[in-house]
Amino acid sequence: MKKVLFTFCSLFAIVGFLSAQTDSVEKKTVQSMILFRLGKSNVDPTFQDNQAHLAQFIGELNRIEADSDYVVSRIVVTGTASPDGALERNLELAGQRADSLAWYIVNHTGISRHRIETVNAGENWTGLRAMIEASDEVPDKAAMLGFLDRYASDQVRLKRAMQYYNGSRAWLWMYEHFFPTLRTGSGGAQSTERLSALSQGNWKRMREIVLSSQMDPQTRGKVLEVLDRETDAKVRMERLRLLCPAQTYALLQQETLSGLVNEPSLLSKDNWAALRDQIANSQMTFRNEVLGIIDSVPLLEDREAKLRELHQGEPYGYIKDHIFPELLESQRTTHTQTLAGMGEATTLSAENWSRLQHMIAASDMPGKDQVLELIGQENDMELRGRRLREINGGEAYRYIQDVFFPELLYGLSPAATKNWEKLSDAVKQSDMPQAEKARILDIMSSTAPGPEREEALRALDQGEIWKKISTILLPKLLLDMEPGEMSGSGMSFYYEPSPAAKARAAALQQEEQERRLAEERRRQQVQDSLREVQQARERAEQQAELQRQREARQQSRKLHPLLAVKTDAVFWAGVMPGFERGTYTPNLAAELFFARRWSLQLGGSYAYWDAIWGDYGLFATSALDLELRSWLGTKDLFRGFFLGLYGTYGDYDVQDASAPKGQTGTFFGAGAGVGWAQPISRHWSFEVQVRAGYRSVSNEFYDIDTQTGMPHYYLDWKQSKGEFVPQVRLQLVYRFGKPKE
Repeated sequence: MKKVLFTFCSLFAIVGFLSAQTDSVEKKTVQSMILFRLGKSNVDPTFQDNQAHLAQFIGELNRIEADSDYVVSRIVVTGTASPDGALERNLELAGQRADSLAWYIVNHTGISRHRIETVNAGENWTGLRAMIEASDEVPDKAAMLGFLDRYASDQVRLKRAMQYYNGSRAWLWMYEHFFPTLRTGSGGAQSTERLSALSQGNWKRMREIVLSSQMDPQTRGKVLEVLDRETDAKVRMERLRLLCPAQTYALLQQETLSGLVNEPSLLSKDNWAALRDQIANSQMTFRNEVLGIIDSVPLLEDREAKLRELHQGEPYGYIKDHIFPELLESQRTTHTQTLAGMGEATTLSAENWSRLQHMIAASDMPGKDQVLELIGQENDMELRGRRLREINGGEAYRYIQDVFFPELLYGLSPAATKNWEKLSDAVKQSDMPQAEKARILDIMSSTAPGPEREEALRALDQGEIWKKISTILLPKLLLDMEPGEMSGSGMSFYYEPSPAAKARAAALQQEEQERRLAEERRRQQVQDSLREVQQARERAEQQAELQRQREARQQSRKLHPLLAVKTDAVFWAGVMPGFERGTYTPNLAAELFFARRWSLQLGGSYAYWDAIWGDYGLFATSALDLELRSWLGTKDLFRGFFLGLYGTYGDYDVQDASAPKGQTGTFFGAGAGVGWAQPISRHWSFEVQVRAGYRSVSNEFYDIDTQTGMPHYYLDWKQSKGEFVPQVRLQLVYRFGKPKE
């Protein structure tokens, strides 16, 4: 039964704009769809939903034409056809559809024909690739994508390869499931631009990288959900930026960038698959270890280097000598085709010979001219391989094994090559420092695309420049856009604000900018005021806390004293209070506190140093001291300044054995003093006092006779005198009492 298949053309009403540095206008999009019957080019309003779609597009175009705020700057009509059918007929049909749509616009808007651009886009291979990449049900998916890469510049050969591969299984499936959609062009984007095929492939590659990454499972699940559910690329990028921690997002950027520019090609994948099959079927030594490396080591993680290291290179040498030739001569792969003048050969073999030929031509290998002549003249691949081994005694063939064989395993995909080109362009257009640009571009021009180039870039400034590349340039690879009208049949028009509208928009923008600045200044002032209030509050709280701490320390030292015990450091230091000559004298005093401001101190001192002086004499002294004090500070605390009245009585005896002479007597004195008591803790304190008064002394001078065996003391003469005596006292005090509440 014949199916009715129809073709469509998408209508894109694209609201574009021109902007200066200071103004911008929101983009808007209107999209409609026109369906064409199979093999027809006339616009049929009665077919399917054409009437509604045409009315929408024409109505919007007329409205914009009549609006003085806008100017229609460009109208483009593009015609396409699905890849099935003859190429010549599809090109003719696509052109007729574009012309038909153009005249429909003229007839329903009054717009002159010369204002409408027509584009014959031919067969919609771009749409087919996008649909294949997005589907997991396409038979022989990898082979179809490989044909699209391999024969991108030769549509005749591309179509033939896809049609007859594997019994036309994939082609028939796409004819049923994809081609009707390609003819109708359904599912167009709601914007003037859409992701390019390159960007779509890059996003797909990012998903693969995320799946194999070491990020925590929760974060990885959220990232995959964004990639699977969010269709807008810019929103997708922003959600990823917000979702991932800063460190995780930076790592995702760098890993993705590395994966995009070093993605292995289908050719290298096929070569590795062929090598594995041949090794598995061989009897080579260490076969299982070799297969383990191929199965476990990812392609871009030095799979070939690990094989070179295995058992000092013995397995790798066997592969080069016995299995490598199969890549150039094999007849056993499934995707065979007849190549003119070459007999039966695989597309893999042909591709390898073609790749090898280009690498040899660009090299300085020995016997280069002979090898290229052989490849160009000898069509029998098996004979070509044997003759190649004979050139220069096998030197040329060994060079190919050592140098070019690894290259066949690591050929870069067209997508990776394109990514490197995009990176180069983005670097040139970026605002990176010129010195950094020069270093990056120098590496990209001096190293081949692939892991070596990536490693050289990563090494710049300890990885800092690579971080810039991933941060600044990666979005360009993922958000690369191409004009929407190029993706399928359709008609579109672009319009921009009129000069008057631009002026109004600029004025409004300026007004809005000034309003925002004023609001920002007001907000900043409020913030500054709040900050000053907060700082003042914090300072006050700090001062209050310091005061509280001081008061707590003071409170901890407050005591209501009743009794004190003290000793004078001046006596212990060997200085008499009046600074007369003396020796250290034990002393102790007690002080009684009463009447809230008064105290009475009684002290005594005593020294008898015959044991120390021995044959040299004697020093003996004793004294009593009574002092009445009045305290000038806080009541009940007895601290700070005080005034005192004192009286002293004592006696002494000093002998000089060398004379031998001595003197003895009594003394009394009275005076006044002023002092300061400083608490050290609650019970301990330190007192400093200065005294001044009158002292009266009665002296008796005597001689000592020791010639009779027993010492006899004979009074020599007497003396009485009075004198003014200053004193300094330094007392360590321990007070008894109760805490002051």
